Amino acid sequence: LPNWNAAASPCLRSRLAMGVMATEGHLRAVEMAEEFVREVLGLDETVNARVRMLSGGKAMVELDNSILESGDDGETNWAADLLRDFGFEARCIDEWGFNSFGGVRGFKTGSVAAMPTEDSKHVVTAAS
Repeated sequence: LPNWNAAASPCLRSRLAMGVMATEGHLRAVEMAEEFVREVLGLDETVNARVRMLSGGKAMVELDNSILESGDDGETNWAADLLRDFGFEARCIDEWGFNSFGGVRGFKTGSVAAMPTEDSKHVVTAAS
């Protein structure tokens, strides 16, 4: 099979937090944002990368922890900084229909689009 090692890619609906309506616009926003993240960060289909739409229209990027920890200085904010440098936040708001960019956090398999908690690892806000 040509996709034997591809990361799981469940339905886009799983990217929307409870209470966020599954509209065509919301699903398209998530899809376009994920394509942008993969392109800017140079991630292929074997890497878990998700963009979640949280309540209030906040975009949250989730990446494999191995990717977050691969920054040159060992810091996890490199991904948020790079996305910001390439205009991710502006495109989220101006083009894709999100209301804000909440940052980057570690991907957890089987998770749904939950709001970050104090226990969330590797959450780096867009303002960092």
